[in-house]
Amino acid sequence: MIEKKKVFVIGAGIAGLTSAAILSKLGLSVTLIESHKQSGGCAGTFKRNGYIFDVGATQVAGLESDGIHSKIFKFLQIEIPDASLLDPSCIVDLNDGSDPLIYGMRAVNGFLKGRGNFLVVKDSGSFAI
Repeated sequence: MIEKKKVFVIGAGIAGLTSAAILSKLGLSVTLIESHKQSGGCAGTFKRNGYIFDVGATQVAGLESDGIHSKIFKFLQIEIPDASLLDPSCIVDLNDGSDPLIYGMRAVNGFLKGRGNFLVVKDSGSFAI
């Protein structure tokens, strides 16, 4: 009997999880090692004073039909999750009486309107799962 090649993936962030899934799909024996209490790396969260904060990469781009995440889901034979385009993609409200900070293409276009000639590159969008 031929033994499967063994691979150790260090870190269960987005890259580690993706790598482990692809290597496993290719038939390798994969052990995924993570030092943190939750997987996801920079797509994780933390809690302070009763509030939950996103650490970083919690918005997903690339779910469009030829996007990178779409290709990975297809390769792994996993159904692409239902998603919808978000605009604005992010709102930050500091609850200090100041106006919330709004991010997204509508906000960018509104800000640039009437401010001279700008080249605006169309955003592929952020998605909520």
